Amino acid sequence: MEERRRHRRYPASEMAYVVGLESPALITDVSQGGIGVRYKGSEELPLEMTVDLLHASKSIVIDRVRCRKARDETRGRVAVFSYIAERQLGLEFISPTPEMLKTLEMFTGKDN
Repeated sequence: MEERRRHRRYPASEMAYVVGLESPALITDVSQGGIGVRYKGSEELPLEMTVDLLHASKSIVIDRVRCRKARDETRGRVAVFSYIAERQLGLEFISPTPEMLKTLEMFTGKDN
């Protein structure tokens, strides 16, 4: 299958999170164009949002990141009787600054 993305994706390093969604979310992959996120939630998210990115083990915060929802897929239920679902979210950055993109490199599992 042909890759259609403009930017190469890298696996996120451990302890990289998005703060500002319905609940804290784990960043799964990172690119210059956006991030992949896994989270648990039941509410529909807005098309555009502002979130913070946190790398807990490196004490790095990128605050007020504007992004738009590229995809939001339900992967399954947290528990059989739960209304909360495990979801995979794709967020595309809106007007990222060069400084933000440089700091974002520290969120990847690749050698910096």
